[in-house]
Amino acid sequence: MPKWKPAQSLGGKMERAEKILRQFYGYKAFRQAQAPVVKSLLAGRDTCAIMPTGAGKSICFQIPALLMDGLTIVVSPLISLMKDQVDALIGQGIPATYINSSLSPDEADRRADNIRTGQTKLLYLAPEKLEGSYFRRTLGQMPISMVAVDESPLPESMGSRFPPELPRDFCPSFKVFRTARLSLLLLRQQRPKCAMTS
Repeated sequence: MPKWKPAQSLGGKMERAEKILRQFYGYKAFRQAQAPVVKSLLAGRDTCAIMPTGAGKSICFQIPALLMDGLTIVVSPLISLMKDQVDALIGQGIPATYINSSLSPDEADRRADNIRTGQTKLLYLAPEKLEGSYFRRTLGQMPISMVAVDESPLPESMGSRFPPELPRDFCPSFKVFRTARLSLLLLRQQRPKCAMTS
């Protein structure tokens, strides 16, 4: 696995971000809407990015994640999308994994152990995983640098794909399900320097 060493200055971080963009994603430069989002996250600021489908929003938090010291948590409600993104990242040589209800308890524990030992840079989580006290304690043992909330459509637009165990009282102001929102706020209290993006 590559050794991801954090750059010092913001300018240096942007240069390294562009190098990662070329090396792992095959693009010569960030799109006009991507660059300020990447720069804001690398500066450690909370950032909200509203982009249409296909605009490359995921790159905006994936690349900064590789330049930060610790782990980036990506909260996503769609298991199939989560798996597709992680498979694509692994295929690019980027250390990523996911933990959701599709995994056995033993496999989820194995992945959590890999995260604790620094073998993962991006962890994709279903929102309901943030509800359990056990998993919140597990996150408390991990060096978290950033939390990203990715792809949070309204339940009505998801139809049968909406996970039945999740509540439908969606909270659009924070772009995450209401039950997970409290856990994220608690995480922010514990990790005040942890950047958050949506």
